[in-house]
Amino acid sequence: MAAPFQVRPLATGAERAEACALVQDRIQDLAARGIHLPAAHTYAFRDPSASAIGLYEDDRLRACLILNQQPTPGPGPGPGGTAPCLEITHLYTDPQPDSEHWGRLVSLWAADYAARRHDHTVRITATAGLLDPPEHTERLLTHALTLGWHPGGTSLNPHAQHQRALHLTRPAQPRAGLSAYIRCRVPLALPPAAPRTGHAP
Repeated sequence: MAAPFQVRPLATGAERAEACALVQDRIQDLAARGIHLPAAHTYAFRDPSASAIGLYEDDRLRACLILNQQPTPGPGPGPGGTAPCLEITHLYTDPQPDSEHWGRLVSLWAADYAARRHDHTVRITATAGLLDPPEHTERLLTHALTLGWHPGGTSLNPHAQHQRALHLTRPAQPRAGLSAYIRCRVPLALPPAAPRTGHAP
């Protein structure tokens, strides 16, 4: 029996446009709850040089994200307390009642994928809008903990001056049985990024 879910690169313009539409739907859903994100968050999925990834259920996009093409030094046992870290930005799920389930699947897949790449940690970066006011940060952290993520500190967002970025981490963890539920078509060796053009997310 085929796996009901699939994670694969967003390789075509149509797939990237579908991801942009999902992000816009999520932004509108968050705005209705008082959480305002800039529409520019869709730009990352329009950039053909970005490693855009989608979670599909029966060929319907349920979540999308951007993978860092190169391992990012993160917390770990290596020199100076660092180790290879797989970084995820712009993670969005379809704003439907099963949204938390899809977020949990992405979390499990990311930990397994990182382990197969020999990364030590997975890190998600959340930027301003999700973090202000402070109660939004608390809500995000509470939700992240239920999905297996842990607080990983804050930093300045490199794409926007004077805006904070919150990091969430979880250890890389292989899951032998996950392939029966999620088929992964993302290559372990990600292609190098091309020079970025246009708007920065």
